[in-house]
Amino acid sequence: MARNPYFDILFEPVKIGPVTTKNRFYQVPHATAHGYKMPNSHAGVRGVKAEGGWGVVNTEYCSIHPTSDDTPYPQANIWDDADIAAHALIAEKLIEQGCRIDFVSTYSNVAAWTQHTVEQERIQARMINLGINIIPSRNLKAFDGNRVTLECVYTGSEEEMQVDGLVMITARVPNDDLYYELESQAEALSTAAVLNR
Repeated sequence: MARNPYFDILFEPVKIGPVTTKNRFYQVPHATAHGYKMPNSHAGVRGVKAEGGWGVVNTEYCSIHPTSDDTPYPQANIWDDADIAAHALIAEKLIEQGCRIDFVSTYSNVAAWTQHTVEQERIQARMINLGINIIPSRNLKAFDGNRVTLECVYTGSEEEMQVDGLVMITARVPNDDLYYELESQAEALSTAAVLNR
C-alpha cells in the first residue's frame, strides 16, 4: 500500500538543535510505568520504537540520586550498578536496530569497578561482541553540539569525533565506609591476632 503524500513530511529529516534526526518521529521521555522495577519491559518499549524507525528515542524521566526519588511514581534510576545494567539493555536494543554507540571512559577498560571480579571480562566481551566502539582512557574536554573533543588521560593528546548525541554518566560514588571504619581503628587492629598471622 502506497503512503499518502500528505504524510511525507513526517519522513523528512529534521534539525533539533545540533542534531539532525532521520525523520520526525520523536518519542518523548514519557513515563511507561516500567521504570527501574521493570528494566526488560522498559528496554523493550524503546527497542520497539527503534525497530519501527523512530528518529529519536528517549528513556523516561531518570532520577540520578536517591534524593530525587519520586516513589510511588515510576521512573528510571541511575543510582548504582544495577541501574547501569538496566540502561545497558536499552543500548543493546538500539544496537540491534543498527544504531551506533561509542563508549568513552577515562578508565582503561569497561566497568572498572568490577576489575577484581569475574564480571569485568564478561561485560567488556559482551560490549565488544555487540559492536560497541570502546574508546578507553579519554576525558571529555569539549562538546559543541556536533562533535566532542577527547583528551588522552596519559598524554594529553586530543582528538575530535563527530556525534549525533551525548549521554553523560558521572563517576560512581565509592562505597568505602568499611575501609574508613577499619582505618580509624588501625592501631587496635594491628595488634589483633588475625592480622598478626
